[in-house]
Amino acid sequence: MSLDPRTEFHRVIIRTEQDGLKAYSTGSQRSSRIASLNGANGFAVLHPKIASGPSTLEIGTKIEVVVIGEIQHALQS
Repeated sequence: MSLDPRTEFHRVIIRTEQDGLKAYSTGSQRSSRIASLNGANGFAVLHPKIASGPSTLEIGTKIEVVVIGEIQHALQS
């Protein structure tokens, strides 16, 4: 995910998995794509991009989330 100069809140689905909690994007986050809120149970807090820092958030990066619904549990196989 690309970081912005402003703090952003990315709609996500939070699930418990064998190695802890994971957050998955609900898709396009444009304001006109409110359907991405359907099924979301949290917001990933994307802190502002700073000049000396990274411009993207890589997969596997630990992040802050705001939980807004029940956390899903991964199916055990």
